[in-house]
Amino acid sequence: MKKILMTALVAVMVLALIPTVAFAATTEAGSASELATAITNAGEGDIIELTADIDIDGVAEMEITKNLKIDMKGYSISGVPSDSRAFRVVGGDLTLDNTSVTQSKLLVGTGETDEYLYEGIRIAGSGSATINANVSIETGCPVVVQGNGAAGSAQLDVYGSVITSACLPTGDAYSAIQGRGNTGMGGTIINIHDGAEVLNEYSMAMYIPQDGIVNVYGGTITGVAAAIGIKSGTLNISGGTIRATGEANIPTEGWSSGINGSGCAIQIESNDGYVGNVIVNITGGTISSDHGYAVYEYLDSENTDTEVTSISIANATLQSATSSGMMISEELDAVSEERITIAESVVFETASASEVTANADVSYIVVIPSSVDFGTINKGMDAQSKDFVVAVEDALIEDGASITVQNTTSDMTMKDKDGAGSETLAFTLAQDAAPDNGIFTFAQADLTDGEEAIESSVSCVPADLTAAGSYKGYMTFDVSYNSVD
Repeated sequence: MKKILMTALVAVMVLALIPTVAFAATTEAGSASELATAITNAGEGDIIELTADIDIDGVAEMEITKNLKIDMKGYSISGVPSDSRAFRVVGGDLTLDNTSVTQSKLLVGTGETDEYLYEGIRIAGSGSATINANVSIETGCPVVVQGNGAAGSAQLDVYGSVITSACLPTGDAYSAIQGRGNTGMGGTIINIHDGAEVLNEYSMAMYIPQDGIVNVYGGTITGVAAAIGIKSGTLNISGGTIRATGEANIPTEGWSSGINGSGCAIQIESNDGYVGNVIVNITGGTISSDHGYAVYEYLDSENTDTEVTSISIANATLQSATSSGMMISEELDAVSEERITIAESVVFETASASEVTANADVSYIVVIPSSVDFGTINKGMDAQSKDFVVAVEDALIEDGASITVQNTTSDMTMKDKDGAGSETLAFTLAQDAAPDNGIFTFAQADLTDGEEAIESSVSCVPADLTAAGSYKGYMTFDVSYNSVD
């Protein structure tokens, strides 16, 4: 009995050591209501797979309070949500994934007159969001990152694309990645990874007023007004291309609740209305401004001291419109020896406009009917005519050039015995629609859509028949391209 009892006890102990394994559930969603329900009912780590494009017109923002992944599967989410925002992350972790080769997009407010007011994702207070490769968020303000003041309280990771798709009525725009400079909204972490794209063709690509950390590991960050505008926190760049394309606006006026564009790649505004303590560490990558400076620091008009703690640059390329890659305020310049370190490995280049050229070959297709059949005719018939249409298709020719198709037939007659006999019947190519002795002319101005057709006709007079039989003749044409002189 004791032996049996011990065996039973050992079995119980072994069973008690087996861990409980939780598996992520997968739910499908093919409509806005199904997606909202799936988010509400999802457990930690669950996956929601889209089965169709989803229209979120009139749908309230979808709040993320747990860790979940939405696999967009090559589909897109678009529309005009009632709260002007697609997703709000509060304490959870949202991953927008795409396991399809077809790009997926989150398009919010597209085409609306106030498209600039719409947001894709807002991380509000805490939580995190990841935009994976082959996913693009395109709206007036794609991502807002807002912490709660605690270090690491809000995090954004970008492997895909975030693109500002609309400008403000003033012609400016919200940034593709927008921070919040209000008190207690810092503690953010923003990571830009290899392959990522952050783009704003209207204004600034990234605006960082809050205390936090931005890590740029690779990818491209491109803005007109600036690539990155920063007022507080730490900016670490180890790779990628950071570029400003717009005209230089230097000196730049400070702004207490935003930032004016400078046309510089990295723009640092020393403004004592913000946390400040700006630290810039550049250890790689290319920092480029088409018309301004690679790195530019200036004081807000109310400031008397720089807010830069340190700038360190090594193993990077700085491209500017002038030979100097940097411009800093007098206040920073006065303490530059203790706050700025530039290694010998840094390459300074003068940015200049690059000539871009391309050669487009002339191409077109001329379509000429292969035959004209008068059918059965007899001497009692009036003159007979058949349509004859010459066309040019898929034309890509030079501005001012033309294409000509010319009838060069020396003997405009049909012969009996299928063209081998001696009896003849004359035919003509109508001249009213094809003037100048049967020349069809196609001018480039008429080929703007790549196609044009000229109608004509071929005629014969049955009363001229001298014998019955099967008559056949031929027309030949020369095609020529008339280039610009």
